Amino acid sequence: MTLTAVKNKKNRVPLSPVIFGRELVLDLYGCDIDTISDTGLIRSFPGRLFDASGMKPSGEPISSCSGEGIESSRLLSIIQFSEEGSVTGHFSKEYRAAYLNIFSCKEFDIEQVENFSKKYFGASTVRSSFIIRK
Repeated sequence: MTLTAVKNKKNRVPLSPVIFGRELVLDLYGCDIDTISDTGLIRSFPGRLFDASGMKPSGEPISSCSGEGIESSRLLSIIQFSEEGSVTGHFSKEYRAAYLNIFSCKEFDIEQVENFSKKYFGASTVRSSFIIRK
């Protein structure tokens, strides 16, 4: 279906010209194995990121570990809400990778968040995407 066809469909809500939020998607590779294996350091990450970027945490981080007993598929995940949005992360020891989504209704410094995350997890490579949510 083309974009024109989508726009012409009945009962479609038009796109808002107002920016609702911003989302930074980071794939961090070559991470420090000790950092992405440490539940305490992972649980501390959102709060430290919020401090560095001027966001305000709301509640405590929630973490979960899946694939227990199957080392190659073990994945630690975390979500932390803020007053402006949230940070979610998924961490793979096997791939030495961290996959992060930082969402905020408030503007934030993309480069600062990317650099902070790269340094925090000791990543050698970062792939990022930035999305404006309307």
